[in-house]
Amino acid sequence: MTGTRPRATRLPYAARNEQVLDVAEALFIERGYTGVSMEDIARSAGVSRPVVYEHLGGKEEAYLGCVRRVEQDWLERAVRRTAEETDPRARLVAAVDEFFSMLEDNPGRWRLLFATGAVLGGAHERRLAELHAASDAALHQLFLATFPDAPALHLEALAHAAAGTGERLGNWWTTTRPELSRDEVVAHFLGIVWPSLAPWAGGPDRGAGSSGT
Repeated sequence: MTGTRPRATRLPYAARNEQVLDVAEALFIERGYTGVSMEDIARSAGVSRPVVYEHLGGKEEAYLGCVRRVEQDWLERAVRRTAEETDPRARLVAAVDEFFSMLEDNPGRWRLLFATGAVLGGAHERRLAELHAASDAALHQLFLATFPDAPALHLEALAHAAAGTGERLGNWWTTTRPELSRDEVVAHFLGIVWPSLAPWAGGPDRGAGSSGT
C-alpha cells in the first residue's frame, strides 16, 4: 500500500466513520495490532491522519472500536435469532449456532474478537477485558430470561464458563478438527453446557448430544 494517497470523497460523518472503521478492521485482521499504524489506516482509507484520529482516536481506541463493533454485531445477530425461539433449548442452540457461524463465515473477525489484549497494555487492556465481560453479561441475561427458575448465581457462573467453552471449542474446531461441521461443534457445546441448564428447562431433557435442529 504505497504511492500517493487517493483523494477522499466527501462522505457524511457517520458513513466516513464506518468506512474508516472498515479499513482499520481489515488491517488489524490482516497484520495484527502491532503491524498496523495510523498512517496505514489513513492511506488505505484515502484520508488524512487527522481524519482518522477524529473518527477513531488513537491506535488503541481504533483497535478497541473494531473489537466493540464485532462484538455488537454478533450480539445483535444472536438476539434476533433467539427472539424467534420460545423453547429454552432451541434458544440456546440459536445463540450458540450464531456464535460459531461467525467463526465459520469470518474467521478473521473471530481472531480479532478473541485476540489477547496484552499488546495494548494498561488501561486499554482493561477496557478490552471489559468488552469481553459485556459479552459474558449478555449471555448471563439470556440465561436469566430463559431459565428464570434457576439460581441466579449458578447462571452467572455458567455464563462465564460457557463463554470460555465457546472460545476454546472454536479454536479446537479450526486448529484440530476442521473436518467437523458447525452442527457437530454446536452439539459438542450443548453436550458440555446443557446438562447444567436442563433441570430448569421446564420440560424433559431431550438428550445433551443432540443439536435440537
